Amino acid sequence: MISFNLIPGNIRVPGNYIEVDPSKAFRGLSGLPTKLLVIGQKLAAGTAAENVAIPMTRADDAKTAFGTGSMLANTISKILAANQYLEVYAIPQLDNAAGTAATGSIAFSGAPTQAGTQNIYIGGQQVQISVLTTDTPATLATKLVAAIAALPDLLVTSVVDGVVVGKVNLTFKHKGENGNFLDLRANYHTDQTTPSGLTIAFTAMSGGAGNPNVSAVIAAIGDTWWTDITMAYTDVSNITAMEAELSRRFGPLAQIDGYCYIGYSDTHSGLVTKGSARNSPYMVSAGLKKSPTPPWEVAAVLATQCAYFGNIDPARPFQTLPMPGVLAPAKNDLFTLQERNIQLYNGISTFKVDAGGNLLIERTITNYRVSASGATDPSMLDINIMKTITYLRYDSRNYIALRYPRHKLANDGTAFSKGQAVVTPMVVRAALINRFKQWEGQGLVEDLAQFKEDLIVERDENDNDRLNALIPPNIVNGFRVFAGLFQHRL
Repeated sequence: MISFNLIPGNIRVPGNYIEVDPSKAFRGLSGLPTKLLVIGQKLAAGTAAENVAIPMTRADDAKTAFGTGSMLANTISKILAANQYLEVYAIPQLDNAAGTAATGSIAFSGAPTQAGTQNIYIGGQQVQISVLTTDTPATLATKLVAAIAALPDLLVTSVVDGVVVGKVNLTFKHKGENGNFLDLRANYHTDQTTPSGLTIAFTAMSGGAGNPNVSAVIAAIGDTWWTDITMAYTDVSNITAMEAELSRRFGPLAQIDGYCYIGYSDTHSGLVTKGSARNSPYMVSAGLKKSPTPPWEVAAVLATQCAYFGNIDPARPFQTLPMPGVLAPAKNDLFTLQERNIQLYNGISTFKVDAGGNLLIERTITNYRVSASGATDPSMLDINIMKTITYLRYDSRNYIALRYPRHKLANDGTAFSKGQAVVTPMVVRAALINRFKQWEGQGLVEDLAQFKEDLIVERDENDNDRLNALIPPNIVNGFRVFAGLFQHRL
């Protein structure tokens, strides 16, 4: 006897009544909706409300919403330049009123003996001024202030120092710690030089303190699902709050897994210290030394690449993918193989540079290193592992929900008629095995024999309406290391 969903059993009015049941129509794997949330600071001039997520598809809209030259507007511009097909949302925060803004300076001295163009980089953005042999340090300082004012996307404001001749004082547009990591330098590309006779001295940005509290964002977004998050803040308080929220989201009752990407600009020892202090499988820390690009923008581009390509295939390694718009550190600031290997044991994701000077992803890992008992544990090391787990769980839930939306539950061996909406443990077991085969076909899992042997589907002893399952997929690994012994013969 067939189980109907809508046609009643007591209808006597003549007619032909056919209902539609789509529960078995879709046979492919589920598509996990990928969304990237960007958390950062806005300027007061931005029109967007604080702590409200809004979709972002155009860089100009970000400037209007968050203020031209704001951290968040510039980050969105970087993301959209890297990828136009990812669903991106941004949630702005105003500066912490109790914070302070970082400051730095650029000072000119000497007398140029040749004319030319001087390139100054502020947070990876190029500022150019003309240099004449008749220019004095004071003249050059005035030119630089004018050039900075003409580039509203810059993250700083500038004024000529009222005491020191030839000195330009810079102030980060936001209060908070991020301004301390803004890179200042003269020249970047190999064909850029400073005119002879001219000297430029930089005072690094410092003094920024007091980040916004990300807990306000966490409260505002509730249970909206964001598969990927990038956060501009790297202070311990905000990281701890984000770790706790992501742990909650990953839990079996919420099941709205998300991974957060943050960026550091530091020395090798500094990165190891920061990375080894964390242990979250839901956080990714990008580490570079002296990239001209701000570290929060580096993290945002990494999040963009992992979100987009992880949606295509979560198990496929991200190694060699480019980091569009991110300027690589100078050669003498690149980490050695030994240093990068150490960083990968301390929760820091690494990068490399190709022959053309482009920054590439080398290996993207989580902060997770040790188990609760302190034992070294690589089970949640690579972000691909975590993203694959997220996908397989989502697909399992979606598959069961679509296939058995209103079914009855009976014991194995029950003689119910074909067409009845009834499941048994063996029916669901067979369905999960077939689903595993589809995962295997997509290169997400391996070892069907092991899956069959370890798979358990049984009725709950205390709740007759509940079916319990132990689902044990062997997740496919990434081909990251090849070791060969080249033993030649003569």
